Amino acid sequence: MTKTICLFFPLLTCITALQAQQTSNPFSISGKVSGTNQDTLLFKRYSPGNLVMDTIPVDKGTFVYHGQVTEPEFTAVTIMGDSSHQNHEFYFFLEKGNYTLDINSTNISQSVVKGSATNQAYFTYQEENKPLLDEILSYTFNYLDLEDKVTPGLSTQDTLAILNRKIDSLNEILFRKDEAYIQHNNQQFFSLYVLSQDLKNGMDAEVAAKLFKSLNTSLLQSGYGISVKSVIDKSLQYAVGRTIPSLVLEDANKQSKNIMTTVKQNKYTLIDLWASWCVPCRQEFPFLKEAYARYHPDGFNIYAISMDMFRNSWLKALKDLHLPWVNVISNNKLPVFYQVNAIPFNVLVNNKGVIVARDLRGTKLDKKLQQLFQH
Repeated sequence: MTKTICLFFPLLTCITALQAQQTSNPFSISGKVSGTNQDTLLFKRYSPGNLVMDTIPVDKGTFVYHGQVTEPEFTAVTIMGDSSHQNHEFYFFLEKGNYTLDINSTNISQSVVKGSATNQAYFTYQEENKPLLDEILSYTFNYLDLEDKVTPGLSTQDTLAILNRKIDSLNEILFRKDEAYIQHNNQQFFSLYVLSQDLKNGMDAEVAAKLFKSLNTSLLQSGYGISVKSVIDKSLQYAVGRTIPSLVLEDANKQSKNIMTTVKQNKYTLIDLWASWCVPCRQEFPFLKEAYARYHPDGFNIYAISMDMFRNSWLKALKDLHLPWVNVISNNKLPVFYQVNAIPFNVLVNNKGVIVARDLRGTKLDKKLQQLFQH
């Protein structure tokens, strides 16, 4: 479940040279803020690898905001100067053109923006999928409420597993709906945004690649499109059937551990990337320990790569957690294949290093091993 991960990098990579060369387009927003006279608005504009934040004064309930964009930017606006508005935002897309924006200070989510085809697509999509999106959000919040427990008991782990399965199943429903949406609206910028969000939430990279190719050429060549493609290409290297590259790292005793040695000595090996500071990673260990105890005698092992920057933090975690499998530390010397965007992350390989499954979190690992070992 991608809502419960520790991020290293933003989903979308840095702005490319092509995007930087694109012509800037002017926008202008004329707006009103109801229920308040003197406030300041904060606009946060997101584009690939970049965040622009502008503060705009409100004078007697009105404001004007001018600027430039190269392509549509996902934007959040919030009211500053009043703690009651903290963490409440209104989301919309900012692109070339003239807008009106009426901000409801009592309930900012009920604000209204007019003047953008991308926004029309965005709000229509939100309304049509509201029951499903609300259900996913509700289960996600329930999961996050439990996530703060670094070493939860078995009952909490069971609850987390149930919530995780529910969120995964709901996301699969959303993915199927989004596939049809993107194919039917392959000339809309908003379809590219939908695809990027589905990738972040775990859509299969091969499915995403086909959907990406179905989009209009201008979208593929946009800065946002190039960034989405880079994410897809990165994910495809972990596809089932691909072979992992060689890797040699040091264990807690500073002894070299060749990943291919571990792989060849076992029928199946889970390559697990984690860090001592990553709460979701720690939540996976009860599942990993259970799988290791059950299937290690049959030829299952784990090659766990710590992403910790500080060796002492990693050593302390090993001492506290008692992890019985092969444990090594990255030392910031990982080849590109192992430089993932977020953890926990894992791939399951056979004794030839060929990937047979990935993202086996929670009870998914046991189910896959049951199938492979025919338990």
